[in-house]
Amino acid sequence: MALLIFTRAPPDGACAYWAARLAAALVPADSFERGKAYWPLRKPDSVLKTALCKSMRADRQYVVNFTIEQRELMRDEPSLTERVRGRRVFSATKASWHAQDKVWAEDPQLRALAERHSIDIVSINSQLLADKVNYYEVGSSVICVPKSWRAYVVPRLLRQRNRALAKRERQLLVLIYNGVNHFDAALPMSAGAIS
Repeated sequence: MALLIFTRAPPDGACAYWAARLAAALVPADSFERGKAYWPLRKPDSVLKTALCKSMRADRQYVVNFTIEQRELMRDEPSLTERVRGRRVFSATKASWHAQDKVWAEDPQLRALAERHSIDIVSINSQLLADKVNYYEVGSSVICVPKSWRAYVVPRLLRQRNRALAKRERQLLVLIYNGVNHFDAALPMSAGAIS
């Protein structure tokens, strides 16, 4: 039974941000399907591309602010720390790099994106295709926890598709990581489209 439809995000360094916006239906599903000329960070500029870039940059700024404000949560994250006298120390400079258009997201940024959009995020590594997936939960005291695709994610996606989420359950987004350097979105398939 299919629950999700693969949707490509531009491979431009901001792919996780585009993929999260696609999965959350904050941009139309076909926004990037017409080719490179329509990718927001490529020339020539257009009104639509400018609007898309503005929203992505607002997401990035939120991510930077969140990771700096949550430095205690981020203290052991290698991408946001540096070694000083033999121990890891949080680096606001490293966190700030993520405000740049082409710096791609890792676990801390995905956790911050979950907060930004008030949604939970699951990231699937398409090279591993294991039952354990990375789960980024709003309000969690950790950046990322492994969850079972079969036992946790699929039942939640089914409840979401059937509009039967529990009272405090948030929307769950699925991002697909290629195992190297790119994220795409997995959009929910409507119940009527499933055969």
